[in-house]
Amino acid sequence: MPVIVTRPQEIDRKLHRIILEAKEKGFPNSTVFAAYLNKIKATEFSYQREDETRISKVSIIERFITFAQAIKLLNNNLKPSGTKKSLKDLGAFQNRLSNLVIQYLDSHFSSISDIKKCANILLQEKPPKVPTIKNVHDKLQNPPSLREFKDSVRIISKLRPKAFMLKSRPVFIIDGILKG
Repeated sequence: MPVIVTRPQEIDRKLHRIILEAKEKGFPNSTVFAAYLNKIKATEFSYQREDETRISKVSIIERFITFAQAIKLLNNNLKPSGTKKSLKDLGAFQNRLSNLVIQYLDSHFSSISDIKKCANILLQEKPPKVPTIKNVHDKLQNPPSLREFKDSVRIISKLRPKAFMLKSRPVFIIDGILKG
């Protein structure tokens, strides 16, 4: 699969960095791992504020590590799953990541078709409701946590943009809203 061009701070890049670091070093728990990424000032966890580059807090980085475990990129011992090629090569990693996220959503009764059905139902209600991530999440039965759902939908919308099509119109996430 060719590399999908994303910004260095996008979620796929954060998860790729987590996997690469987990492969190289052993960490006793996610907090120590997150503190390490914070300490080395990993670019993927940087952001700009007031003309200054800052690094995300340990608790924010730890959330991404926990998400990587939830979708089975990392096992409970914080070791990466998958082949060396699927870990190192960004295009192969993005393909593996999108496959794992789809499996994760399916296992939580939140398949792509379920998400599209919920968005369509919201649009057809009287009066129509905006299919925000939260509104779609609320319509699903037994979905993952809202945070993990948001991250999952962001990944799929970036790596498989054609996955979210409603009535032959692409649906994109803009400011937390699925828009066609």
